[in-house]
Amino acid sequence: MFTSRRQMIIVLITFLSALVLFITPLVLRRCVFTDHHVHATSSDAILVTEKISSIWCKEQDLNSSSLFNAFLFTKKPSVNPQVLRYVSMSNHMKLMIGDRKYWRFYILKGSTITVSVCARLSGGVLSILRGHQNLSLCLHEYLYPSTRGHNTESEESSEESDDMTSSLSSSQDVASNETSDPFVCHYALLHVPLRYSYRCALTAKLHQDFDPRNIITFNVTSSDYYYVLFLSNSVLDILPNEIYAEFLLKRTVYDYETSLQNCSNVTSCSLPLRLGSNDQIVVEIPSSSFEKWTNNVITSKCVPRQGLYFLFFFFLSVMFIICAFHC
Repeated sequence: MFTSRRQMIIVLITFLSALVLFITPLVLRRCVFTDHHVHATSSDAILVTEKISSIWCKEQDLNSSSLFNAFLFTKKPSVNPQVLRYVSMSNHMKLMIGDRKYWRFYILKGSTITVSVCARLSGGVLSILRGHQNLSLCLHEYLYPSTRGHNTESEESSEESDDMTSSLSSSQDVASNETSDPFVCHYALLHVPLRYSYRCALTAKLHQDFDPRNIITFNVTSSDYYYVLFLSNSVLDILPNEIYAEFLLKRTVYDYETSLQNCSNVTSCSLPLRLGSNDQIVVEIPSSSFEKWTNNVITSKCVPRQGLYFLFFFFLSVMFIICAFHC
């Protein structure tokens, strides 16, 4: 009786161990280290660490339909505050009442965003937000004003951080988030009601000086996605509100001189990851096409470390042999 019970315990333990050894690599491969899509615009530089492990992945494979650069570092790279890249663009938009349009940047700490803007009609608003979650919450507030200021757990979540710690400076008095303006988002870092001028279109065409009260400078203290959101609540709802904006980015960059390997101006790149290391990869979009304002999607893929997966299935076979000898 004792021997039979002992054999049953051994068989049960062997079966459970074999089950763990069989399921673990499958779950890791199919559920944990799946393909990850990185959204970036021209001149963005993003650290890609999601769904990657130096233990389970021997390489990080990157692919995109647009050109990009990739840099391999032995640890999380530091930002070089001594080097600044200046990138500029302009955009002319026509917004009907209730329309919303935003521009997304991935900005490193120490950078600044300057937006010079003019609106032809009253009711134009500019907001700056950090992280996709806060953008979703703001858009929800605009659509459903009764929910303003109520952050619920059921709201859309995002992998991007929603910690709002960036500082700002502006050449005008900026309305705070406590204002009763129905188009103020309580999750925005900055809200600016735009001064309007019927000469806005002419000012934009001739590149004349903007009203100093419509020149906003935002200082970034934490690396993250930032959104510049425009919307219009013009009294003349039969006419679009013409808004002209010029963006000037003073970007800090990573210290690329400390990278081990890199790929330049490629659409596909594979970089090796040392077993158990803290190797990390940065992808950068060249800024030559910034004026075209294209949205680039880079797919990051974990190339499995096959030897490690083989060990799991090897021990699985051993477990079956042990079970066979005790049955």
